[in-house]
Amino acid sequence: DAVGVPFGERGRIMDRNLEILRRLWTEDQVNAEYPPHVLRGSNMSPKPSPAPPILIGDYVDRVLKRAALNGGWLTYFYTPGGFAQSWAKVRGFAAAAGTDPDTLLNANQLAIRVGPSREAVAPAMMEWLDQEWDYASWSQSTKESAVIGTVDECVAQLRAQRAAGVLALILIPYRYQPDQVEIVARDIIPRLRD
Repeated sequence: DAVGVPFGERGRIMDRNLEILRRLWTEDQVNAEYPPHVLRGSNMSPKPSPAPPILIGDYVDRVLKRAALNGGWLTYFYTPGGFAQSWAKVRGFAAAAGTDPDTLLNANQLAIRVGPSREAVAPAMMEWLDQEWDYASWSQSTKESAVIGTVDECVAQLRAQRAAGVLALILIPYRYQPDQVEIVARDIIPRLRD
C-alpha cells in the first residue's frame, strides 16, 4: 500500500524486474516496454561478468519455483530438517523445468551465540529472537534454528546445516556484539572449512 503496488501482482512484477535486470546485464542497449517502464536505449555499464547470482527469498511453493528458475533460494531461521524439505522442493521444481538442480545456490541465515554452555546463553538468545525477529507462520522459519552453545556445539549445529544441503551460511551474531563476531571468525569458521 505504501508504494502503490497491488499485493496480488507482486510476483508478476518480480518476474518482470528480473527480466529487465538480465537484459541490462547482457545487452548493449535495451529498447522495450514493461509497463509502467519504457526503456529506450537503456544500458548498464560496466556489465557484470559473470552476472551475479540471484537468490529468491520466501517460503511458499510459487516462490520456491521462482527460486528454482532464477538461480537459487535464500531463507532464514530454518532448522536442518525444515531446510532439507523446502530445498528438495526447489530442486524438484528445477528438475521439472529442465534446469540442473546442482547448478542452484542457496543460503540460510542463522542467529548464533557462543558461550560457556547452551544453558548459559539460550535464555538471552531466545529473548532477543522473540523481541527483534519474526517468523512467517506459513513457513518452517523458527527461532529453534538458532545456533547456541559452546564452540563445539555451534560447529556441530552448523555442520548439520551443511549436511542438510545448505551451501552458504549467513551468521547473525547475538545482538551484533563484537566479541561474538570475533569468536565466530576465530573459532567457528575455520573449523567449518575442514
